[in-house]
Amino acid sequence: MKQKPDGTLSIEAGVLGGSLAFAIDGQIHSYTGDPSASAKAELLLPKIDELLRNSGASPKDIEKIVVSAGPGSFTGIRIGIATALGLANSLGIKIRQLPLLPALALAAKGIVCVSVPHGRGSTASQIFEVSANAIVSIQPAFVHPSTASLDVIDAEVAIDHFVAAKGSEPSFVDDPIVIANLAEQLLRAADDPRITEAEPIFLSKPVNA
Repeated sequence: MKQKPDGTLSIEAGVLGGSLAFAIDGQIHSYTGDPSASAKAELLLPKIDELLRNSGASPKDIEKIVVSAGPGSFTGIRIGIATALGLANSLGIKIRQLPLLPALALAAKGIVCVSVPHGRGSTASQIFEVSANAIVSIQPAFVHPSTASLDVIDAEVAIDHFVAAKGSEPSFVDDPIVIANLAEQLLRAADDPRITEAEPIFLSKPVNA
């Protein structure tokens, strides 16, 4: 009897146009949305279906669902979680809500500043100390006008690495670590014991979604 594939679907709908990733049989298939557009509820499920078809799979091949808990667009975060819950309920499986910024921090070690677009020209950032055993927040997540203005960082904190979603790279950093598909990074974080589940993370009021 053929063994049922162990597929994991990752959904990130709170940043720019959103992104998806699907891991199955040792391969990762991904989709990155239009950065000039926000994620829309009516488009997310069709894009998931398209991603599954392109990977030679179907919804029944999904064993796990990982979804971003934020931060990001208020509306986008809610769309992503609602879509994940609806799909999980129909398949009889559970979801894992993972915090986006610690997941991105996994791309580096040491003192790491992570930044993602947050809507209306603003950026969300957080500073972590990343070691082999833990990811510790040393400055809580904050929203600021752009990555050109990170003067709110504690002057005594020496940043080893800057990790940014594509489109939010700090202009004053020569070689930031840029992550184009955030859903892929969430997939990697799902198997990392340093990342724990989180409630939705909203850093601003809905008007800024």
